Amino acid sequence: MEPPLYQMQQALQRYSQKPAIATEVLTLVGVVAMWMLSLSWWQLRDAISVSGAMTVAMVAAVTLTRACCRPTRAIDMAVRVISLMLWAFTIANMHDWTVVAEHSLTDPYLCADDKRYWAWAVHYTNGSLPLPSPPVQFPGYPAIIRLMFGMFGINLAWPMALNLFATIMSITLTGSIARRFLDDECVDRRDTVALYAIIITATMAYFVSQGVRMQKEALVYLAMALTIYAFAGFWRNDEKRRLYDAVAFVAGCALMAVMRTTYLYFILLGLAMVALPHLRANKRYYAVLAVLAVLIMSCGNYFAKYAFTGHLEIISGGDVMEAQFITGENQHAYLLMMGHYFWYSPLHRAVLLPLTMAVQFVIPFPWLYSVSLSVDVLLPRLQWTWYVVGGIVLFYYFFVAWRKGCNLGVVPLWFALCYVIIAYITAGSVSRYILPFMPVIVTTSIFTVIKVWRSGKRRVFYSFMAIYGVVLLVTLLVCYNIQTGYISALADYYRALFL
Repeated sequence: MEPPLYQMQQALQRYSQKPAIATEVLTLVGVVAMWMLSLSWWQLRDAISVSGAMTVAMVAAVTLTRACCRPTRAIDMAVRVISLMLWAFTIANMHDWTVVAEHSLTDPYLCADDKRYWAWAVHYTNGSLPLPSPPVQFPGYPAIIRLMFGMFGINLAWPMALNLFATIMSITLTGSIARRFLDDECVDRRDTVALYAIIITATMAYFVSQGVRMQKEALVYLAMALTIYAFAGFWRNDEKRRLYDAVAFVAGCALMAVMRTTYLYFILLGLAMVALPHLRANKRYYAVLAVLAVLIMSCGNYFAKYAFTGHLEIISGGDVMEAQFITGENQHAYLLMMGHYFWYSPLHRAVLLPLTMAVQFVIPFPWLYSVSLSVDVLLPRLQWTWYVVGGIVLFYYFFVAWRKGCNLGVVPLWFALCYVIIAYITAGSVSRYILPFMPVIVTTSIFTVIKVWRSGKRRVFYSFMAIYGVVLLVTLLVCYNIQTGYISALADYYRALFL
């Protein structure tokens, strides 16, 4: 039996022999289908605004991909298909927030952070909505929405098209990152590796679900992908593309400063780790990048009205953190288990790290409490791709990472440190905070599979994955029993209270 990468390579060669017109025709058919779907959901004017915005976003992303990444025809086709899939998810969400909820594109029915960003942008556009309470701490994303409203008018289509563009570019960059990191491992199959990375990332349903909402996550994805792409060049000491890597790094830092400045600490940590082996020869280069990153972060904190002392409060916990995390009704069983986590001592929280890291790994749980089967509700629950990829990454840390000369360097270690820090700070209750690191996760999983396949020691891998699968299944069953038991008891309490 031929290895999977070889089979994919053969498929690529067969596809490259087909006429190029097939890609364009299939894309045109998909775009027309999306336009027809919009026309069936909205009135003509609204359908044109939605479809026009999505078309511009998709064309811009595909064109930029072809200009910067020089993809093969198979990758180009994969990006187009994925773009159409994301387009469908995006307008499905918009349909739920407008037509189903009996609202309009200028007044959609939004919840959580989406609602707060919309209110902020509309308030500063025409003053028809009050400022959200509590106030938006990082106003960069709603400020961009407000700018779009000022240019094109108030319409849900504009920010959603922006998120569509950013999500497509993040997925495409993941392929470029994998190709760059694994260049030495698959010299003649780099494009196959990139295609694998793109497809795997696109099937991470939770990752995709956050990118097609009106949240800042899509732009955070893009910012982190740009910096990780630069990290790949720093780690490889790629002198030919040093200027491009610096531009990508600074652009990623600038975008992150607008979206969420706290991630810039992770970026600075990553810069220090990838630059250390080459610091003596390139100390001025990395010193300039570090200074620029710090200056950018300071500017971001200033405009976000968020000081460094505020970041220290996040780490120390207390009332602010307790009011923001583990607050959902579906999380109350975990809250009862953890108690006043954010008031515990640093040592106590460190001792709880195995639990908080495990919770961060398995949530959101792959089951529903809502009767709604909307894209917004259903997509985050399709966690199975993540569980498989996550298991492979765990195998890397247990069996591959410590082998000198056979690992992927310091970048997976950087992700592991960030993962631990996020679990420590949030009690593992917000798993979407690890989604921007998806390029590292996907690349590490592909690298691990390649190493296992070439080593011939597949029995250890298969045994580990089997044990992991059993442990994961038992964990999910226990979590389901605990959570459903609590919610059932809560329902009985409310029923007795109001009867």
